[in-house]
Amino acid sequence: MIPKKPKVIIKQLSEQIDISENEIDAIVSSYYKEIRKTLSGMEHIKVNIIGLGDFMMRRDILKSSLKKSKDILSNSGTNTFEEYHSKKSSEEKIAKLTKAIDMVEAFIERRNKFRNEKKVQRNMEEQNSDTGGNQE
Repeated sequence: MIPKKPKVIIKQLSEQIDISENEIDAIVSSYYKEIRKTLSGMEHIKVNIIGLGDFMMRRDILKSSLKKSKDILSNSGTNTFEEYHSKKSSEEKIAKLTKAIDMVEAFIERRNKFRNEKKVQRNMEEQNSDTGGNQE
């Protein structure tokens, strides 16, 4: 399957539902703007995008980003307003990243606990009952 360019899709859609191409483009743009805002806000661990799937924060990427932000913060000064603003932005980003890492780790822990419980339950169901003693 050859992917279509957005302009072609928008043109076909506008012909099908009789709405101008500009309106469809505005709707699609605002939808993806909200998606980017949700993903970059780091308030949700998973984001489901209809037709594309689930997107989940990755702990390793968050940790490397946190390390970079801490390095930037340690090298920033407060001599000018621009440096002060940069420092405050880095501090806010570090707080968000730390919260996001905690949320992801809690999610992974809950998921692993659930999987282990299911595994134990399956093992218990598969075991044969043993009445003990001799069955002769």
